[in-house]
Amino acid sequence: MLNRKKRTAIILSIFLVLTLSVDAQINIWPYLKEVDIGIPEESLEKIREADRHRQYAESLISISREADRREGIEDGFDELFSASETVIGLLDQYIDKTGKELPDPLPAEMSRPLRFRDQADRYIEMAKQLKEEAVATPDNKKAISVFFMAWDLEMVAILHKARALMLFLDFPVIYEYPWDHDFAVMSDEPRKATGIIEFKNEVKPETDAETRNSVMPETGVHYIIQIAAHTEELSQRQLTSIYPGSEKVSVMFEDGWYKYFIGPFDFFNEAERMMKAISLRNAFIAAYHDGQRISVGEARRREAER
Repeated sequence: MLNRKKRTAIILSIFLVLTLSVDAQINIWPYLKEVDIGIPEESLEKIREADRHRQYAESLISISREADRREGIEDGFDELFSASETVIGLLDQYIDKTGKELPDPLPAEMSRPLRFRDQADRYIEMAKQLKEEAVATPDNKKAISVFFMAWDLEMVAILHKARALMLFLDFPVIYEYPWDHDFAVMSDEPRKATGIIEFKNEVKPETDAETRNSVMPETGVHYIIQIAAHTEELSQRQLTSIYPGSEKVSVMFEDGWYKYFIGPFDFFNEAERMMKAISLRNAFIAAYHDGQRISVGEARRREAER
């Protein structure tokens, strides 16, 4: 699997109506420059470079629009769509690479990322048709509106492809993302697992409740790096799929959840260094005092008072 180190027709109709007489409505670019969707730094730099081209293109379109200069308008949109195509190409590359490492045939639970990917491809095809229509439209104002409609379609296509890649990278864990009715790219908030894609003939490791919970010290402030949580225990194979590294992973049962973590650590800085070292996208630091969960801020305050 790709290294984890490195988020409907009715909705479509709504944003097409919104863009009929105005500029592009959907701006996901600020999120794409920073979001962690499994793309290494060299490819993220290509996205940032594409964003610089986008900004230049928008300036050229604006200037040419004021001057009613058709050649400049079309040149600006050519530059604009070149930027989006760069991002689409990168996402396709990593979706294909990640997909090849998944089981064949794919489990039924992976239908959601496949739907995102296929819908994105349909949007891209529709955008292509709109671009052709815009070029053939003699009226500059109408042509610009149609061009921006195509641009919004490509933005949503990028959004869907990014989501497909995130879900592929999550395998075999299913995380809850509120994506059904929004255009927000994704959130940095930690997500709890809501399901596990089961494998045939899996044997879960034998565990004991007292052994699981005895890992956490009963006194003092401590930090852990939580890497997964689920209402049922994970098998060793599932756990290895989430974290294939060499650090010891412990589990405790808390509030109805089996929580898998690395640690504990006596100091926040130690946990933070380990967090950066393992670099898992859905991992986060949690804090405990006398065995009870507290906020990280409160834990750091108590740590400073030692």
